[in-house]
Amino acid sequence: MTVSIVNLRAEQKRHNLILLDAVEFNELLNKGSLALPRRHYEHFARVLRRHSWAALVSDGEGRLVAADVNDRILRCSGDSYSHAQQDIPAADLVQSWVKPKALSIILQKCAEIGVREITLVATKFAAPHAEKPARLDAILENACMQAFNPRKPRLRFKDSLAECNLKQHACYFGDMAATTRLTLLAPIAHHRTFVNGPEGGFSDDEIRYLRGVATGVLLSENVLRSDTSVIFALAYLAQRP
Repeated sequence: MTVSIVNLRAEQKRHNLILLDAVEFNELLNKGSLALPRRHYEHFARVLRRHSWAALVSDGEGRLVAADVNDRILRCSGDSYSHAQQDIPAADLVQSWVKPKALSIILQKCAEIGVREITLVATKFAAPHAEKPARLDAILENACMQAFNPRKPRLRFKDSLAECNLKQHACYFGDMAATTRLTLLAPIAHHRTFVNGPEGGFSDDEIRYLRGVATGVLLSENVLRSDTSVIFALAYLAQRP
């Protein structure tokens, strides 16, 4: 039986959300049961002290199945769901590498807001980075579960802004020389991208490049931290019809 869920908020009181990778999710569907992954056991059993509960399980792409958790085993209940998301704009983020703490905040907020894709890019003033993709993916997975968001943002890596194909969607970036406020725009494109710089900002060459492929906007009269500007811009672009 397939049931379409219009509003997942109604399910939050009765279910916890568990995100699996594609291999784990397919094994659960094919075999009907799956040992609760260790990363989730640590959270539910040791932190939340839950050993038996009802869950919705997602593959991170929006597919959902109902399951019961008992003694560290996930068992499908037989019900599958298609996540019928509201018709809201698709928002992507192109983010220059920043310090680990700020990056963690940015990833968490993107998962909460519902960003579709995050591209981490090297720019001239980007922070040195040695972050492992698995750790970044874990941050996104945990944030999605807490936000009850069954669609985990896709994570990509690029070596320069020119590799990001910014002309593909309506694209915006914070430009100190801009006079048009982001909140006064009424974007008509359904798919929008925000390009965010590092703590030191973009170089002059990068700003010139961005002005040729994106729309510069004024976010605030004040200087915003990199993580603050992401939250401000994406909360607007991801929700404004």
